[in-house]
Amino acid sequence: MDGQMKTLTAIATLCTFGAIPITAAAQEVPEPEFTFGTALTATVDVTNDGTLDSIEGELSGEMAIGGFFTGIALTSVYQDPTDSVEYEVYLGYGGGFANGLEWAAQYSYIGLDTSGYDGEEVSLEAAFPVSDRVELGAAVIANPDTWESDQEIGVGFDLTDRWALGALVGNSEADNQIYGEIGVGYDAGEGLSFEIVYEDAENDPAVLSFTMGFEWGA
Repeated sequence: MDGQMKTLTAIATLCTFGAIPITAAAQEVPEPEFTFGTALTATVDVTNDGTLDSIEGELSGEMAIGGFFTGIALTSVYQDPTDSVEYEVYLGYGGGFANGLEWAAQYSYIGLDTSGYDGEEVSLEAAFPVSDRVELGAAVIANPDTWESDQEIGVGFDLTDRWALGALVGNSEADNQIYGEIGVGYDAGEGLSFEIVYEDAENDPAVLSFTMGFEWGA
């Protein structure tokens, strides 16, 4: 997908994990592909006069082979008195069909470096191209301890070869609220990308995030 933003949050993983069509997997021996990325995100609180909410850095790496994918992401924790880094280790499998439908199932283990907090997530995601430039997506992300989940639906538009627009709406059972996001992304080429995302929820302040990312590898 050339790093362009299609849909947001969990749905966007379908653009990056390298799903191999089921029909092709039986015909050739796949080789592992490695992808690495780094990103810097600044978030401002739109509800409270645009005050700075957080600045976060992320470093990630992923390996994909034959539809399987695994990776790790390290994210800095902003002004926390105890923890400095949040880590996520994940493992999943995905594929595609001749009609263009792509899907992925994923398990994630998430923790913090000092306090000892940890948690788990399981997710199921799907994306379907409506046209050459429009894609619909859906995701369910659940806590396996309680089976409370977030349900999301989203849409992505390739405005040009470099500009893309994405939006989603979701329901959080754990937080008992509806939330939404809309964003625009720019693929500058050679792995460099920029993204602006507006997020709002029923019970939380609205925020605006600015992200610069760089990705390299297969």
